[in-house]
Amino acid sequence: MKSIDVSTFARVDRGWDELLAYLVVKSLDQIERRQRMIESKKRGTIGRIEARPVAEGLLCLAELRPGRFIDANSAHFCHTFREPRGLVRLDDHRLLLAEIAAVLEINETGEILNRFQHRYFGFLHSVDYHPGRNTFLVVSSGYDCLFEISREHHEVEWGWFAWDHGFCAPDGTRFVRSPKQAERLQQEGIKARYIDPKKYGEQGILTSQRTNHPNSACYNPYAENSIIVTLGRSGEVLDIDRNTGEFRVVLAELSPMPHGIQPFDGGWLVTNTLRGEFWLLDRNFQGRVKITLDCLPGKVAAAGEHEWLQEVIPVSSSEFVGIDANRGLIRIDIRQKKYTVVETDPNWCIHHALVANK
Repeated sequence: MKSIDVSTFARVDRGWDELLAYLVVKSLDQIERRQRMIESKKRGTIGRIEARPVAEGLLCLAELRPGRFIDANSAHFCHTFREPRGLVRLDDHRLLLAEIAAVLEINETGEILNRFQHRYFGFLHSVDYHPGRNTFLVVSSGYDCLFEISREHHEVEWGWFAWDHGFCAPDGTRFVRSPKQAERLQQEGIKARYIDPKKYGEQGILTSQRTNHPNSACYNPYAENSIIVTLGRSGEVLDIDRNTGEFRVVLAELSPMPHGIQPFDGGWLVTNTLRGEFWLLDRNFQGRVKITLDCLPGKVAAAGEHEWLQEVIPVSSSEFVGIDANRGLIRIDIRQKKYTVVETDPNWCIHHALVANK
C-alpha cells in the first residue's frame, strides 16, 4: 500500500476554501479523558472499566478557518445534548443526531423535531441514512448491536447482535437476551449471562466487557443488502449480509478501535485511530493509500507516544479533516501537499464532524 506522511507536507495557513462544519462534541472533559485512555492502554484494556455519569456534550456549527480558535463563543451555535456521537444529513434542512440512547431528528439549527428510542439503544455511535428505504442504521455499541429503523413507522426493520454470531466477552462469557437461554447454556456448562437492558440502561455493558464493541457502520452503496461495520476490540471490518445476518471479515489489518468507515471515491475510507492514520481502499477493501498523521508536530505533551485520531472526514477527493484528539482539527490537501491546524477548546472531545457547506 502506498504511504503518505503528512508531516512531509508544508504547513500553509492561508489560501484554504471556506469550510463550515457541524462538530459533534461527545463530552467536555478531553484532558481528563486523555489521561484515562493512556492509563487504560498501559493496563492492556481499551475503554471503560467502571461506570461514569452520562456526559454533557454539544452539537456546534463552526467555521474551520486556520488561525481561528473554535469554542462555544466563536462557533455559529452550540446546543447541548447528552453524550452525542453520530450525525448524518437527511436533506438540506434536517439531520439525525445519535445521543447516548436516542436518535434525534433535528433541523439545521439543532432544534429537535423527532425522537427515536429502543430498549437496546445504549452508548450509540454512528448513524447512517438510506434515502431509498427512508431508514437509518445506528450502532448501539453498549449492546454490541446494529439496528435499521424506519423513520416513518419508528419500527425496527433489521437488527444484528454480535452475541448471536459467535462473539463472546473477553472472559469467554456468552451474552444472551433471555434468562431461559442463559439457564440452558449454563446447564450445558457454558458461561452465559442474561443481559437485561432495564438493568444496564442507556450506557449498556461497560466497554471493556463488551464482546467486540462495534463502533461505526454504514450501508454499502456498491452492493445491495450489505452492511459494513468496524469492530473496536479486534480492529476488523465486517461485511454483513442484511438478509441472513452472516458476515465475512473484509479487512483484518487495522489496530483495535478503528472508526469512521464510509464510502469514498468509489471505494472506502477508514480511520486507524490508535495509529494516527487513515486508509483509502478500493471497493474490495484492498489498499490504495495509507495517510499518516502521527509524525505531525503540535501534539500535546501529556499524550506522549500515544495517538488518537478519532475520525477523518472527506471534504473532496483530495481534502480531508482529521479529528486529532492530541493536535486539533487538521485540514489536509494531499494533492497540493499542504496541511493546517484549527485549534479547538482543549476540553472538547470531538467524536465526529459533518461538512455543512459542500
